[in-house]
Amino acid sequence: MYFGFGSISEFAREHLADVISHTVKRLRVRAVVQGGWSGLSVQGDDILGVDECPHAWLLPRMAAAVHHAGPGATHACLQAGTPALPVPITLDQPFWASRLHALELTPTVIPMRHLDGDNLTHALGRLLADGGIADGLSTSEHTTSNSRTGTPL
Repeated sequence: MYFGFGSISEFAREHLADVISHTVKRLRVRAVVQGGWSGLSVQGDDILGVDECPHAWLLPRMAAAVHHAGPGATHACLQAGTPALPVPITLDQPFWASRLHALELTPTVIPMRHLDGDNLTHALGRLLADGGIADGLSTSEHTTSNSRTGTPL
């Protein structure tokens, strides 16, 4: 499970760290948390914190990703075929998150201001259990690799 929020620093890091830790424990998964420029740091036996790591290498190895729905993270998840749960914070992120949901590539969108351990655990449980999302991602992988001939996101 991947958690990353890019360079966005406009959120309560301690609250987000608690939510991630809670969710990882409840779902009994292992997680990679990319702190990067956001300064996010999460501790736990099943949590690995990294600063920077290429998405092209990391995301295909993840069962799912929770991210801020910026265009880069959104594209990287689609290209990797990694199911994603968008947690938009600001700027154009709500738009990209809504596109993922409208295309049925994610079961829900949780704006950062509404994020808590219960709704994140529930949404990730749905995301991991939904094989239809994985089928949709295999189609989107083709369209994102050749944006001139594929269906636009």
